[in-house]
Amino acid sequence: MEMEDKSSGTHKQERCGFAACGETIAEGQKEKHELTCPHGFYTTDSGLKIHKHAIRHFDEYQSLNNQIRTATRKNEDIRAKYEEEESQLKGKIDRLMTARENLERNFEKEFLELEAQQKQLESILSQNIEEIFKNPQLVKEQENIKNALSTTSAREPENVFDCSNVNPRHLDLIENLYKKYTISSDFVYKVMRSVDRGDFAPNCTYTDRPSPIGFHVNTSAPHMHAAGLEMMKKHLKRADKALDIGSGCGFMTVCMAKMMPVKSTVIGIDHVQQLVNDSVANVRKHHKYFLDSKKIQFICTDGRDGYAIGGPYDVIYVGAAIEDINDELKDQLKIGGIIMAPVGNELGQELCVAEKQTDNTLKKRNWGSVIFSHLQNLSLIHISEPTRQAEISYAVFCLKKKK
Repeated sequence: MEMEDKSSGTHKQERCGFAACGETIAEGQKEKHELTCPHGFYTTDSGLKIHKHAIRHFDEYQSLNNQIRTATRKNEDIRAKYEEEESQLKGKIDRLMTARENLERNFEKEFLELEAQQKQLESILSQNIEEIFKNPQLVKEQENIKNALSTTSAREPENVFDCSNVNPRHLDLIENLYKKYTISSDFVYKVMRSVDRGDFAPNCTYTDRPSPIGFHVNTSAPHMHAAGLEMMKKHLKRADKALDIGSGCGFMTVCMAKMMPVKSTVIGIDHVQQLVNDSVANVRKHHKYFLDSKKIQFICTDGRDGYAIGGPYDVIYVGAAIEDINDELKDQLKIGGIIMAPVGNELGQELCVAEKQTDNTLKKRNWGSVIFSHLQNLSLIHISEPTRQAEISYAVFCLKKKK
């Protein structure tokens, strides 16, 4: 039985996978045979023989090779374009350098010509200068020029914040306002210390109260002056022109002038000529240089519509209450300038600061309730009984204190 199995047993065989071959192969030898079978190779157009099992990889190779060729051509095109632009730029640079050399040569030539002309003119002037200045008319004109220069406007002193002539009681008053933070900046502190209230306020001089100065007019209390200067300091520091409406005794006008640049002007206006005269006299006591240099000018006029002749202004300060900021005042204000005024009537007033915008409107901001005398025309001066009594009370209080 076993013998039969041996005699009848056969080896399994397989056929080559390539149809053109068809060779019978022993079991397990098919893969090896196909790798070497001559019918398993594919010949490319270029004559390269590639096994058919590698065809897929060859296609990928060809695709990648085509991409490389395309990229190479683009690179060559870019290089050629770059070389062309480089050549053009070199040409432009060469032309510019040539133009520059020509300009330098022309400049040097013209410079030498001008230098020769200058020497010629100097020679002519040196020959005739003595004869020119011997002319009596020219000598007289020269003397007039010297006289004009010697009488030019007075300069501000080097230290405008000097306090050597200031009453110690005034210094104490300002010091107290500084300690109470009514004065919040060192700049305003220095300005108010250097302007002695005693030169301007005849009553309640060194107390933080309004002071009657005549004609039913009060100069504001020091804390109100301080508040106004603090609010205006930013604009006053760079102001070219400022207007003080209802300048009264002139105290605020001087403070504003000290805060402004040297070459600037502040105009103080009041509707009472005597108050204007008093202001000039007050300022002359210790700040005469402001009047001599025209930095401060006092004018008697109705200030309800401002003073258009001197405008436009960077800062307008109104020292008396008005019903509202009218168009005349707004038109006299520069773009970016401010106007500060107590606005309201007998029922109530608000301290208003308004800044002029680029569209000619006013951006207003109220800083709290205040009580100011009303701005009015000289022909319409009147005073209510409560205000009269308050004025009399202040005067009596100050007289008692002096005694």
